[in-house]
Amino acid sequence: MPRRTMGEWVQLLCDLALLNLLWLICCLPVVTIGAATAALHSVVRKMAACEYYTVWRGFWKGFRENWKQGTAVMLILGAVLLISLGDIAIGLHRPGMTGIACQFVGVLGMIAAVLTLSMAFPVLTRYRLGLGAVLKNALLLSFANLHIVAAGLAAAALFPVLGWLSVNLMIIAVPGWVMLGVSLPVLVQQLLMRKVYARLESGQ
Repeated sequence: MPRRTMGEWVQLLCDLALLNLLWLICCLPVVTIGAATAALHSVVRKMAACEYYTVWRGFWKGFRENWKQGTAVMLILGAVLLISLGDIAIGLHRPGMTGIACQFVGVLGMIAAVLTLSMAFPVLTRYRLGLGAVLKNALLLSFANLHIVAAGLAAAALFPVLGWLSVNLMIIAVPGWVMLGVSLPVLVQQLLMRKVYARLESGQ
């Protein structure tokens, strides 16, 4: 990201806060979480690339364009996570190799779902692909770029960890999460993804 003036940084933070609030509001019906996440990524990707963007119009445009695929991605991966948690729970209550096998399958399913989810929306909003191709490429990209997955997860954990460390820090953690808890990790991820996009689109 090129050098920015103080005013530009303030504007960036305001845009991220507005995007975060839009995302939170649009996630309230639950079924719209996927579309809202896709909309957030579609705007932040342009922000990270220093392209022209509009927060309000860009968000709703991304919401409309990615409604079906975003919802499908979240439903599929959400189902995988729930099934994996069920496998782990069953495994914990079954003795012997059966229990171990259930736990092993559950852990593998959770890892695969988290890795796929971490890259699904960058792929979905950058490229026009079918749902199967989005999920496949997201999983492959996550394995090839584990540092980006780790950075995104670390940024997402920032405010929850602050709140967990101290009750006094809750004063910072709760407003911080409401204003930047999702949009900031997405910005971190999209900034790191710029080199990945360039490498993919150059045929490397």
